Amino acid sequence: MSNYEVLMKLKDRVTDISYNDLLHSIIANPVGIARSFNNINTILDSNEINKFTDPIELLLFIEKKSRQLDCDSYEIEESINKQFREEENKKIEELREENKKLFTSIMESQGLIGTKNTTECFSCGVMALANGRCKC
Repeated sequence: MSNYEVLMKLKDRVTDISYNDLLHSIIANPVGIARSFNNINTILDSNEINKFTDPIELLLFIEKKSRQLDCDSYEIEESINKQFREEENKKIEELREENKKLFTSIMESQGLIGTKNTTECFSCGVMALANGRCKC
């Protein structure tokens, strides 16, 4: 956001500070270049804006509140992303469990028991060959 846009928004909302003082302080402290002020309307809607009579203090207050709102919105986004990742991990874990149950049922249908690494035949109890088949 440019300094001019910041000045125009402040001019309409702030009545205790003269336009010239506001203009000089914005020129001396170019806050519009340093920050994007995506949330300036939220800040200007608060009642705290009318308490200021010094334009520099007003600009510092706006910048501080803007940073605080940016941090709060970032924390909310991170919380949502964390919740989304946890849900995705839970779905993946459920899918792994289903695949494990499916693998076990396939092995049992072929007459074998065990895991991927060790398989024994149901009928003779001998370790199955590498191809998963028993000699019996």
